[in-house]
Amino acid sequence: MNLSDPVTVAKGVGDELARKLAVLGVKNVGQLIDYLPRRYDDYSHVVAIKNAKPGPVTIKAIVNQANGRYARRGMHVTEAVVSDDSGSMRLIWFNQPYRASGLKKGIEYYFSGLFELSHQRMQITSPSVELVSDFTLNTARIVPVYRRRRVFLASRYER
Repeated sequence: MNLSDPVTVAKGVGDELARKLAVLGVKNVGQLIDYLPRRYDDYSHVVAIKNAKPGPVTIKAIVNQANGRYARRGMHVTEAVVSDDSGSMRLIWFNQPYRASGLKKGIEYYFSGLFELSHQRMQITSPSVELVSDFTLNTARIVPVYRRRRVFLASRYER
């Protein structure tokens, strides 16, 4: 394998993934090696709810309740209350109506996100969620964050 070979020679890179990488400007193996994350989010430290401080956190908690509702202008809000041995916490997702049915009451999950003050309440807004029993991809570990390029088609803007 040479650095100038197309990305499809790399194991696990098929035609569909090669098209997605091409949009990002990655067309050969050398560019794939140089495509590094722009930052890392550290969600590797799982904390108890009572010890959570403002900033990025990961908690391991059981879902007590999860409800969805429509707010003004058609926006859907999903709210969940989760707890561990030390306390409980509120989680919020916007425009993700599937979240209420996806979170099962009494099941333990990892929740990772930004713990912050919002509307005079401490909460995590739009956290990543994964079952505790699963191998975690987006929670309870260091997560790479890659840059994305926006590609606009010139024909859309031509008159």
